Amino acid sequence: MKKVMRTNKKSLQTMEITTVEKLPSELTLENKKIELEKKTNIENQSDNMEKEEKFSFCQNWENDGTISWKNAKTLARYKELKNEIVNTPLKEFSMFVAFSREQFAQGLEDIGESEDNIYHYYAGIYGTKEGIKNYIRFQEKVDERKAEECDPQEVYCYEYNNYECCLGFEGDKEAIEVVVSLFGKERAKEIKRFNAFVDIDEL
Repeated sequence: MKKVMRTNKKSLQTMEITTVEKLPSELTLENKKIELEKKTNIENQSDNMEKEEKFSFCQNWENDGTISWKNAKTLARYKELKNEIVNTPLKEFSMFVAFSREQFAQGLEDIGESEDNIYHYYAGIYGTKEGIKNYIRFQEKVDERKAEECDPQEVYCYEYNNYECCLGFEGDKEAIEVVVSLFGKERAKEIKRFNAFVDIDEL
């Protein structure tokens, strides 16, 4: 308890004012309480943000059962990686597309190769043996990045719509095949599926 002496100019009387100081232990306890409240508030805010930003999805029956979603975190990156393959010229791998003899001849001319050195890859795609091998390795490396940077549930939802699995006779087969090829069967079993007509272990 402190004593402070003040003089009243009017009455010239001396007054005694007392103040109470908190003990160090009381200050420490109060500080801890404040810090705990701050920490709790931060954690609550973080929990609320996670709930708001969580990837959510459902079938949209107003659009033939396609999947609608919000708060996707990795789909933009997934599309970038898909486009990286689509937009890379086949000519860089000594490959070309042809659906007629004229297109085939033009393809040979474009890559500067003779027909004897050309192999069929798939569909209407042709190329040299080494070029096809390099192209496959290129695709595999991009797929590895997809597996590292993308979420399997988001990829599934995207490919479900991409392959129009809501209309197909085989359900979500094509979409789940993409997920299995990128992330493996064990991770594929963890996602939520729609029209799951095919068992993952049978793929």
